[in-house]
Amino acid sequence: MASEHPDIQPSTDHSRRPPGRKRQRVSVACRSCRTRKSRCDGSTPCSTCYDLGFDCHYEQPSQSAPVAAGSDSLHPSILDQRLQTIEKRLDSLVSIDRYRVVPAVPSPVATSSSVEQLAAPSDRNPETQTDPAFSRRDDGVDGMGAVSLKDEGDEEEYFGESSNVAFLRFIVRTIGCSNNGEETTRRQRTDTLAQSKHGNSNPHPRNCTATQQLNGNGQTHENMHSLPSKEDADGMVHLYFTTVNLMIPCIHEDSFRQMYQYMWRHGPQRMSKPWLGSLNLIFAIAKNIITPTSPPHDRAFASNAFYRRAMDLVKTYMFGPISLDLMQVFLLAVVYLEGTTSSSLVWTFHGMAVKSAYQLGLHSITSADISEIDCEIRRRLWHWCVLNDRFLSVAYGRPPLIPLSHVRLQTCSSHPFSNMPVDVHSSSLAYFNALMSLTYIIGSTVDQMYGQNLGFPSQISMSEFARRISELQWQLAQWQDNLPHFLKTITYGETLNCGPISLEVTRLRVLLSLRYQGACVLVLRPILRQFLTPSFEPSLSQLNWLQSHGAVFVADLVQKCKDVIELSKNILVASKEDKNLLGAWWFSCFYTFNSSLAVIGVLLLQKSWDTIHLLPIMPTELRAVLDTAMEILLDLDGGSKTIVKCRDTLSRLLAIVDSKRGTDEAPTSPFTLTPSSLWAWQGLDQGLLRFDASLLLAPETTNIPDIP
Repeated sequence: MASEHPDIQPSTDHSRRPPGRKRQRVSVACRSCRTRKSRCDGSTPCSTCYDLGFDCHYEQPSQSAPVAAGSDSLHPSILDQRLQTIEKRLDSLVSIDRYRVVPAVPSPVATSSSVEQLAAPSDRNPETQTDPAFSRRDDGVDGMGAVSLKDEGDEEEYFGESSNVAFLRFIVRTIGCSNNGEETTRRQRTDTLAQSKHGNSNPHPRNCTATQQLNGNGQTHENMHSLPSKEDADGMVHLYFTTVNLMIPCIHEDSFRQMYQYMWRHGPQRMSKPWLGSLNLIFAIAKNIITPTSPPHDRAFASNAFYRRAMDLVKTYMFGPISLDLMQVFLLAVVYLEGTTSSSLVWTFHGMAVKSAYQLGLHSITSADISEIDCEIRRRLWHWCVLNDRFLSVAYGRPPLIPLSHVRLQTCSSHPFSNMPVDVHSSSLAYFNALMSLTYIIGSTVDQMYGQNLGFPSQISMSEFARRISELQWQLAQWQDNLPHFLKTITYGETLNCGPISLEVTRLRVLLSLRYQGACVLVLRPILRQFLTPSFEPSLSQLNWLQSHGAVFVADLVQKCKDVIELSKNILVASKEDKNLLGAWWFSCFYTFNSSLAVIGVLLLQKSWDTIHLLPIMPTELRAVLDTAMEILLDLDGGSKTIVKCRDTLSRLLAIVDSKRGTDEAPTSPFTLTPSSLWAWQGLDQGLLRFDASLLLAPETTNIPDIP
């Protein structure tokens, strides 16, 4: 009887169905229960099949168990299908406008750990992004610098008088821009930025700033310790120590390579995370070392993947006990981020490095228990912080974090920090010591000529103004005289060649020359603001001073600008002959554009004081200098939106100046941004809006020889 009617047999497992509980109704019964016409509870397997040991199968299109009536959940396979449908629709929206960073819905499929796929724009995944502290908005800047305009009163960050942001705003205000047709100009500028110098649209714009990519596909815990192939890793470490570490000889190569070899023998899990963070940042910097023209976007994406991995490794250490390895991470992060538009993160990491230096006592090394080499490492890390502080203070127009009184000019010892020939090592050390001395003069310039970038109004007499400029110029002249012969600054008309010295030493000389010329421009630039201010009403004595002493200062400013532009041009010419004397499109672009702004200021000064013969150089000659600058920006462009923006901005400024001087046709489109707007951020990459684009060979800026 039991075998004929199994469905009426009581279950042997009374715990599965409590007595008295009402049976749930289901839409579809399993095959066995339907055949026997027995009751089915809809589970998989159902209780009847479970008790009798039968196979429990359901027949429905989805091939999955049915959902009990009244249940609030769906089967995982149904949810998976719906999720995939949503992803396809979102992906189609992303493909409509590649210029917009639209995160995709997280996919249940595991992502690849390759650098290229991690950096791919279509794989952005906000659920696996790096720590939110490093994923904040990128100063309102997309990709490489285009932002919506904001009034000065609504600025979220402060950019003081020494910054190029403030100087460019002053130039625009002096020109007297129109307030009409803003939308038209913005559209025209957007169209221009979408074109490269060859007139081709770039289907993958280099939206590769650090924080934007942090909002993209970040590293996960599983690949936190991932490494590139040993061959690639060896090549990137070699590039860093034969180039960047010559400019910043602060990482001891032998000590680093000992840890590096230990890692390959025993695995990255055996290494400290701060040290691995430093290694990944070195990979990120080396990945961006490129040719003299701007790099393709994929290289910047790959570089940022290493940066994200470094942040994943050290994020839990950020606010814990300080170590030299962690401080080194902060300093290397500044190096990497200086090549992006992430000025906020640059300043944040710089502040963390300065705090760590004071906390570790690097400003005063007095312990006798420290070995000689460790003492030298600490001294150089402190110098690295001071160098960053001086140049970033000028770059962003902010008060320095390290007062001048806290710095002692001490030359570094002769311990070799790189495995290069002796002459290259000594030249690297001489360069570093000379740069330290130069930054001391730059700090004095910020103090005397820019009021520590505090923004306080100050009134100084014309005689005191002239005295300060003369004193700073004298200090720069003395600094130049004390340089060793192999590092003498390059003068106007001098031919660039390696001669009897090595390419590495020539590269040091070229870079130091740009630093020096930039410092001279920083000292002399306030004279333009002094005489172009609309409220300035000079007396007879001031007019006489302008015609005599003031004219000398302006002439010197023009000469330094010409030196910068000619040097940038010669660097490009040498690169076409396979002589990578700098190979830094970032440096060349910044210095060329910065000098062009000063020359435009001189043209405006001549127009304002046309009754006085200020300069022996004619306006047409100044205009020719600016034409050369335009050619340099054109040759530098390998598809970079940043350079396109610089060229477009300079072109519009020239059109306005020419139309006001009556030497050329009026511009075809109005120059519409008001002086009170952050026009500089809309028209330019913030990374270029600074006096000295990067103290430390920013990514994408270093000339690197090919790896043998």
